[in-house]
Amino acid sequence: IEEVIVIPQPLPPKPSMKIPSKVGLISTERQVTDSVIEPKVLAIKQVQLITLPQLKEPALVITPIYKVLPQYTLNSLKNKPLGAIQLRYQITPEGKVNNITVVKSSVSRKIQKSTKKALAKWQYTPSNSFKESYEIIFEFKADKS
Repeated sequence: IEEVIVIPQPLPPKPSMKIPSKVGLISTERQVTDSVIEPKVLAIKQVQLITLPQLKEPALVITPIYKVLPQYTLNSLKNKPLGAIQLRYQITPEGKVNNITVVKSSVSRKIQKSTKKALAKWQYTPSNSFKESYEIIFEFKADKS
């Protein structure tokens, strides 16, 4: 017959609490020193600076207060016009559009006429600071429907 002998493991020592003998307090008074602190020189890798081109903001931003879009005939809609027309125009001190001319166009004459007619109805806030002429591009794209 075998006997089993169990040997108990020793218990870890009990934790003890030590109270610090002296607690260090941080002084709230500023120490004034007459000495000058010299900056340390760090080794910094040289970086090449690149100047990016700056965009010049326009001096006068013009936005029409009344805008009409070109209208199409039923026949023009069936053909689904593709292309663009660039128009040059002037604005009177009263804010009306006049002297409309075609600069470049890849659309039919009917679309050109309709676009010029619509632009002639645009109105701007009256001002004496309009420049000689402005240009606008109307783009025509076919719907995916």
